Amino acid sequence: MSKKITIISFLILFVWMINPLLANSDNLVLFKNELAKKFSLAEKESKSQNKSEFSYYIAPRYRFLASKKEDLPILVSGLSGGRVAEYQTVESSPGADFYIKGSFGKRNYLDLSGSFIHSDEQKYYANLDIGRVVRNTTYFNRFIHRLDHDPLTNVEDYHEFVFVDSNPTDEYITRRTEIRNRTELVIPDFPQVKFKANVRYIIEKGHQQARTLDQCFVCHIDAQTQEIDQRTMEFILGTEVNVKPVTISYSFMSRRFDDRATPLTHVYTGLPWFAYLGEQEFAHIPDSDKTAHNVKARVKVLNEAHLFGSYTVASVKNKHNDGKLDLKNFLSRLSANLIKGLRIAVNYQKEKYDNHIENTISRDTSIGVVDLFYHIPKQKINLRGKFEWQKVKRSHFEIEETKKYITYLSASFYPSSKFNGYIRYKRKDINNPFAMLEDESPLEPTQELLMTNLYTDVNEVICGLNLTPTSRFSLGGNLFWKSGKNEDINSKENTYNFIINMWIAPTNKLNLTASYGFLDSEIKNNLIYGTDYGYAMGDEDVPYNRKANTFLISLNFNPIEKLSFLVDFSITKGKSNFDSSDIAPDIAELTDLDITHTRLSGGFSYSLTKNMAFIAKYKYENYKDTAWVPEYNGKFHIIYFGFGWKF
Repeated sequence: MSKKITIISFLILFVWMINPLLANSDNLVLFKNELAKKFSLAEKESKSQNKSEFSYYIAPRYRFLASKKEDLPILVSGLSGGRVAEYQTVESSPGADFYIKGSFGKRNYLDLSGSFIHSDEQKYYANLDIGRVVRNTTYFNRFIHRLDHDPLTNVEDYHEFVFVDSNPTDEYITRRTEIRNRTELVIPDFPQVKFKANVRYIIEKGHQQARTLDQCFVCHIDAQTQEIDQRTMEFILGTEVNVKPVTISYSFMSRRFDDRATPLTHVYTGLPWFAYLGEQEFAHIPDSDKTAHNVKARVKVLNEAHLFGSYTVASVKNKHNDGKLDLKNFLSRLSANLIKGLRIAVNYQKEKYDNHIENTISRDTSIGVVDLFYHIPKQKINLRGKFEWQKVKRSHFEIEETKKYITYLSASFYPSSKFNGYIRYKRKDINNPFAMLEDESPLEPTQELLMTNLYTDVNEVICGLNLTPTSRFSLGGNLFWKSGKNEDINSKENTYNFIINMWIAPTNKLNLTASYGFLDSEIKNNLIYGTDYGYAMGDEDVPYNRKANTFLISLNFNPIEKLSFLVDFSITKGKSNFDSSDIAPDIAELTDLDITHTRLSGGFSYSLTKNMAFIAKYKYENYKDTAWVPEYNGKFHIIYFGFGWKF
């Protein structure tokens, strides 16, 4: 804009200089008027482009815990054990939601939002765009995770050895903080070139229960409280050059992991085949450094054909034992239109995984994929077929090679805007799944008993329908089925999952959403149980059953323009259990679950003025497991109230 104003000013000066020669010309007056008008418009345009327009919103509130102390489960009051507030803080505290959105200057934009509930429960988002030259996005998220405390009493009645829980009253909870930043730079004079920088920083602090085994793996267990103090720092620097028809990019990644907590130790007495005896560290994640170089290229070969290639070289160093892992990965993809409506894509991937520590697993993986997509001409039907072949070769491991053959078929149809659906089928054939082979210890567990859940034949079907007969009603449903088996180890699974959802708006002021989900799964495997030192007993076809029902309903109601109500209710009922084993009939009861989890929330917003509203919300949760420790069950009531301003 400044260049434009300078040119117009020069023209006015030039005309003024030759004014004596054109004194008698009527065109001179018109020319002067036009120049003055353009100069005035340019000045107004410059001022309008520098104008800032922002909208602000802030909603301070207070959260009040209305429950009695005796109603709170161990999980909420500090100790771990339940699931009623696994990822949330539950106590009285002030908080606020806010956002700032708008533009300033010439093509500059800002989007800033956040939510503060508690010092251990908050998240923020910021997006800054400066003239499409610099784009910066930042995320901040912090939450807690309450962990279980295993009392280690599940088989004490069947063994002469006592399980050791060194810290029976300790609470286990972690606090996770993550910061992510993504920056992109484009030089205006060279828009074909982009520079990118990503930063990711994660902090995890707290405590958890760490367990280790000694001698017999079902009876000698030692549990201790382990401090968690971990840091992960990751940097990614890269550039991208786009000169049609070729796009090339390069990135460098550096990641560092540090565990600052004091490691735990245990004195292993062990049996003769134990690799290490005496005092040793356990449950320790070693410090590590990882670096990776990646080059990508995309080429538009013809009008309807594209070629993509990627090559990565990475290295990971274990700073605890100076171990090193090298990784090389090559990926290529060619896609093209064969005829109208028919497109083919061919992928090939090769990965080499070299572990430089003696007697540790290294592997080479090869993957080939042929993918066909066909849109039937003049029909609203899409068909897809994909075949994938995988081969994994290992060194320093009993099972040296595993092969997988995966077939994928799907069809989607949309005869009208009011009706659509899809069906997808996948089959996996796996030869020699990754597993431990026969152990020559006195317990003599066989290969079959150790290969639980390693299926060689897997079939999956997913289908769904959506119906929208009117603008006020929609109905949809999805069905999932999975079957897996391994006849060599007498293992099999059948899983069904069904979900149906509905949305209806009887009036402009009222709409309702409801859904129901059902899960039914049965797994049959073999069970190992060491009843005495020196041998193990097995029980075949021990079923594990799992069922769950979930119902959800949500209601929005706006009786008048200034008032709005929102109500959500959900209930989940689930059961899982082992059938009694012939070896230990009572053991199954200690692994059973019978859960009822109820959630209810309701609130309203009332506009006091054009820019200010009063907001209030009530939340109730109740978690009950009648098949586990009663003290872990509980409920809580929380009330939120505050104001919201938009200006």
